Amino acid sequence: LVNEVAVESYILSVLPAEMPSGFPQDALRAQAVAARTFTLKRMVAATQDYDLTDGDGAQTYVGVSAERPAATEAVLATANQVLLHSGQYCDAVYCADCGGHTAPADEMGFGAPSPYLPGVPDEPFCAASPHRSWIVPLDTARWADLARKLGKDVGSVKTIRVTKRGSSGRAQSVRIEGSKGSLDTNGA
Repeated sequence: LVNEVAVESYILSVLPAEMPSGFPQDALRAQAVAARTFTLKRMVAATQDYDLTDGDGAQTYVGVSAERPAATEAVLATANQVLLHSGQYCDAVYCADCGGHTAPADEMGFGAPSPYLPGVPDEPFCAASPHRSWIVPLDTARWADLARKLGKDVGSVKTIRVTKRGSSGRAQSVRIEGSKGSLDTNGA
């Protein structure tokens, strides 16, 4: 099932789903431009029978039930405004929380470094976020299973350690050491 929606109507739903409508109008307007640019960049590159999905890998789209007056005002005030670099739509990626430092383009898997997506500290703005830090517990059996899926039977997992961090502090490679050997893996 494919829902066909005009870009501006789509952004009317995406904006309040991605940013609380109680945020300052300037923040909502900036997010509307970023969301619109993100959408158009993905539409140009689409190779499927659809342009976008509705989940975290794209943008959260709920439909007209998500629309809010403050968000609608921001979308209308920025209608057709987008971010360009060298005549192309920017990769206007964004996140709910940067963990205190955004990741540069090459650390996010966009290939080469980008002049408009450097990693920058954002500590004062992220410090109060309820999503600031999180833990995903994985028992050693799950790590051993992950290693097998990546082509290496490491046996019983003994240690897991980060072997490389990017400029943002995020783990870029991890070593899984087990009773039968070890596996070095990265986020790619």
